[in-house]
Amino acid sequence: RRDKWSKSAKTVLQAGLLCGMRFASARTAVSEPLARELTERFGKTVEYVPNGVRKPSQVGTCFIHSLKLRPEGYALFVGRAVREKRLDLLIKSWAHITGETPLVVAAEMGDDPYSSYCRKLAQGQNVRFVGGRYGSELSELYANAAVVVQPSVLEGMSLVLLEAASYGRCIVCSNIEENVALLGDGGVYFKVDDSSQLSRAVSRCLEEEALRRRMGGLASSKAGSFDVNRAAKAYEAIYFRLVNGARIGRK
Repeated sequence: RRDKWSKSAKTVLQAGLLCGMRFASARTAVSEPLARELTERFGKTVEYVPNGVRKPSQVGTCFIHSLKLRPEGYALFVGRAVREKRLDLLIKSWAHITGETPLVVAAEMGDDPYSSYCRKLAQGQNVRFVGGRYGSELSELYANAAVVVQPSVLEGMSLVLLEAASYGRCIVCSNIEENVALLGDGGVYFKVDDSSQLSRAVSRCLEEEALRRRMGGLASSKAGSFDVNRAAKAYEAIYFRLVNGARIGRK
């Protein structure tokens, strides 16, 4: 379903999915909606094993200060510059957001047509492209953002949302089923591909500090239930179940 794949690539991926669903000894998915969809589609049990995050450590502000940003003084987009992430929609919406808050885009921007289109849209706007950021730099960007925005139309279980939630950030995201299943009442949602709703949601969050604090607290509580160690134990249990089943079958 991702726009980046060519027709031939999609055919290969579909064949891989068919083989996996037919011949695998166990099948897992990172989101409940995806597990349910695959189970209904193929008539095979798909177990839900969500992604997990570690509790974030305390971070500073040296990196964001080097970018001339201040804590709670910017909105943040993290992700790949591909069409299904709808970075172009976010940049278009930014023209209707009042105030001087910059949009910081932490994404690898190449020379491909979509990246070039997004850069062109951002001309004359308060949009900062800071490239792909990882490790402590990304942690600082998350921890100090006023709002994290995720306008994508397609997700499995978004690690960006999960990471932002772990830092207690106010999150504005599209109302696709996977996002709602992840954040529940811990997200501020807008209708998919609705630029007006997006700009209104972001504007409200930027203007109302109390709302940001409340939504950030709810998001943090949700993230607490997605522990990386719990995910690892779930996969371990599946592996041991399969190994023990194989042993019993050989007896």
